[in-house]
Amino acid sequence: MSDSTLSPKPGLPDLGAWFTSALKSLASDNWRDSKTRRADTVDQYSKTCKDWIDEGRRADIDQTLTLIQLCSVLPKGRGALVDRLFARYSVTLIETSSEETVSACGCALDAGLVAAITKEHKGLPSPNVISDDPQKSSVWSSGRFEENIYISLQSETPLIVVAADLAQIPDAAKAASTLTVSLPRLDVDQICHLYTCLKSPVWQHQLHALRRRIPADLSLSHVSMSDLAVAMRQTSPTAVAHHLCRSAGEKKSATDNPMALDDVKGLGETRGMLEQCARDIASWRAGDLEWGAIPHGLLLSGPPGTGKTYCAERFASAAGAHFVPTSYSDWQKHGHMGQMLAAMRKDFQDAQDNAPSILFIDEIDSFGDRATVTGDNAEYVRAVVNGLLEMLDGSQKTEGVFVVAACNHVDKLDSALVRSGRFDLKVKLPLPDKAALQGILRDHLPTELGRLDLGEYAARLVGQSGADVAATVRLAHSHARRHARTLTEADLNAAISETAPSIDTSNLTRVAIHEAGHALVGYSLGRGLPQRMRVGPAGGQVIFDPISPCPTLSDLNTELATLLAGRVAEEMLVGDPSAGAGGSEDSDLARATLLAARIEVSFGLGGGSLVWRDVSAANLPLVLADKAVANRIEQHIQSAHAQAAEIVRCKESEIRQLSDALVEERELTSSDIAVFLGSGEKVEVDARPTSGPASALSPHAEAS
Repeated sequence: MSDSTLSPKPGLPDLGAWFTSALKSLASDNWRDSKTRRADTVDQYSKTCKDWIDEGRRADIDQTLTLIQLCSVLPKGRGALVDRLFARYSVTLIETSSEETVSACGCALDAGLVAAITKEHKGLPSPNVISDDPQKSSVWSSGRFEENIYISLQSETPLIVVAADLAQIPDAAKAASTLTVSLPRLDVDQICHLYTCLKSPVWQHQLHALRRRIPADLSLSHVSMSDLAVAMRQTSPTAVAHHLCRSAGEKKSATDNPMALDDVKGLGETRGMLEQCARDIASWRAGDLEWGAIPHGLLLSGPPGTGKTYCAERFASAAGAHFVPTSYSDWQKHGHMGQMLAAMRKDFQDAQDNAPSILFIDEIDSFGDRATVTGDNAEYVRAVVNGLLEMLDGSQKTEGVFVVAACNHVDKLDSALVRSGRFDLKVKLPLPDKAALQGILRDHLPTELGRLDLGEYAARLVGQSGADVAATVRLAHSHARRHARTLTEADLNAAISETAPSIDTSNLTRVAIHEAGHALVGYSLGRGLPQRMRVGPAGGQVIFDPISPCPTLSDLNTELATLLAGRVAEEMLVGDPSAGAGGSEDSDLARATLLAARIEVSFGLGGGSLVWRDVSAANLPLVLADKAVANRIEQHIQSAHAQAAEIVRCKESEIRQLSDALVEERELTSSDIAVFLGSGEKVEVDARPTSGPASALSPHAEAS
């Protein structure tokens, strides 16, 4: 590598007085000084051989780029840089913003910049360079990394700490810092510097060609080091620029498909809301709408397998936005808390760099709730949730970043996460109804089978999720391959028999009577028509509208009677109850007991003290240990049981008719139910959100 190769090019930012020496030092093991060779000796070699002799060996691409980035943010003067890095007790912190560049940064410092300075200034000590480098197992654990820093802080020797994120660095080092810098994101200037260092010779017109072919608005910050390495191995500036643009474009491209949400089955009335939000984002992209006019964030909730991830992806496609999918487990797998926060920041930065973008956070309920977490993990949860809140707030200030989160349990979210301003839109994705199941089957089946009437198959799959249906179709294909044929109805039938085994008539009738009891008692006590009810091998479910947000004692007693009505209907119409009303925390009896306990000791609506006590499934045994309280809870439950029994006794005929229809259809909508609970004629009922309290024989059914 000749000195002319490294000479500054017009138009490129200054990298300081030490850059050339540092780059030479980085490649010093194979350095050759062509000026000391006789021309007649060199002439004996081939062109390729002379190139290696004349130019010598160059530093690796990643180390060279990192050295360029370092020198662009460190002091430029020769004396100024020495004074900052080598002063007694100096502590320099360097944030790379990417784990894949930590190792390269450590090498660029140790073998490049530091080596060049100590070679010229013999009296200087070599600073301790410590990096949290995932490529080096000796410092991968947070404990060892921090231990090395604490040990180095005891010495007067200068210390340089390199980490992907400043959050990974102990507070003691941050407090002692004399210089803190962050490496800049990749840009065209750095590309030109890198090209100059790696190619020889480089002429001004080549750099102009490189600049012209990289669009000014193209974000290079998410181009990986491997993509950059492949680009720099190209033989011309045009080829280098083409590869970089293709690498950046592949990650940035987003397909604008306004009809994409049609692919998501079972959205119901929420489809219109999502489509409008997608149109708003597309309008912002076109410059027709202010970002502040668009709702902030979307929270999707529902049982596993209901298509929350797929819904988010299709939402991004409908908006024509870049999609950044991630999850709690994706972030947590990076290691200790600092590395997790760094991974989170990287994805948020990716979303900002590629706006408009949809940042999708799956499993957001796994973060935990700062108000309830206890034990050794409490500080970790608080720090991580605080970090997430900080990033969510930061994304709101950045135009073009729309956050979509998904969870199974909204009640487990930290209250600060769900407040308006972070997630304005909240959509519940229930298990698909029979019509949606037909659509999902049709989407996954070959065209020939998709044309068939799939109603019977959908009825057998009631209670299954969209993911379950997809798995069933895969199993059907496997069954067909085993018999060396294309997919047939027989294969589909066999697969459904395996994934959703049939339930005998007597048990199915019991489940239907149980659910009909819930529906009729709730309706008779003023809960209104259920939105939907269904039965299947896994149990049953009835979905009512939510109760009042400010319920009275009468409202709560109605809820208690509705919860107990399924068991009552079994007792009176079948002859004895089953265990289906009990079992898990989601069962009818569990929810009824918790509600009665809260009436007594949390809501101040019982006959006892007005002193508030928290009641949850975890501490319910402690509440019941108080015999007086336990007796009053029992009275609430027995009173509700008697109220439900009186209604079931008077409405036995309607319950039997409703349960027979449920056995036949497996799923009934509000309009269907109105025939039996209304005037006796089929009526049209306005669609309402399918959310709110639900009762179930199965412990796995949706909780109220």
